[in-house]
Amino acid sequence: MQNQKINIIAKFDSKIDMSNGAETCLLQIAKDPSNNHVIDISGNSGYDASVLSWGHNATYGDYLIFNGQRIQITNTNGSSNTRTILMFFNHTSTRSEMLLGFYEYDVYPITEMAYNSCCNLYSSRFTTSTNTWYHLGAVMTGTGYMVGNKMYINGDNKPLSWTNNSGNGNAVFQNYITLGSWMNSTNYQLHGYEAQIYYFDREL
Repeated sequence: MQNQKINIIAKFDSKIDMSNGAETCLLQIAKDPSNNHVIDISGNSGYDASVLSWGHNATYGDYLIFNGQRIQITNTNGSSNTRTILMFFNHTSTRSEMLLGFYEYDVYPITEMAYNSCCNLYSSRFTTSTNTWYHLGAVMTGTGYMVGNKMYINGDNKPLSWTNNSGNGNAVFQNYITLGSWMNSTNYQLHGYEAQIYYFDREL
C-alpha cells in the first residue's frame, strides 16, 4: 500500500508549486502535539478547538478518527471559483454520512462516491467498501452548480453524471470547511478516518 500512496500523491505533487508563496493552500491539517487539537499549518490561521482522537500508521501518518462527529475549520476563504481538496479516507459505517462539506455542499462516500448539494447528486458511480483506505482528489466548483466538478479516486479521474438534479444552485463555498459532514444538519456525521488533508485555491 505504501507504493500506491506514493504514486497517488505524485499525480498531484507534480501540479503543486509551493516555492516563493506561489501556491495558495487554504488548509493543511495537522495535530497539535500539546493538546491533540486540530490545527491548520498552511499559514492561513484556520483552527478548530475540537479534541478528536487520532490514530497513526506508517502509511498515512497521523489520521483523524471520527465517531459520528464533525469539525469546522475557519479562515479558509479563497478567491477561486474552482478548488481542490486532497485526502485519504476510510469510512467504517454504511449509514448516510459525509466526508467533508460547506453549508449545503459536500462529498458523499456511501453507496457511490458523489457530490451532493442538498438533494442534487452528481455521482462517480464508484462504490466504496467499509474499512478500506482510498485517496480522494475532489475538484469542486463554487458557482452554485456542480457541472465543472471532477473526482479522482486513487488517482483515477472518474466520470460524473447526475443521479438527481433539481437545479437548486446550493453548490457554493463558505469561509470555512467542515470535515466529517456539512453544516446544514448533524444527521450525516462521519464514522471513519481522514488523513493528509489539503485544500487548494485552484484546480490541480
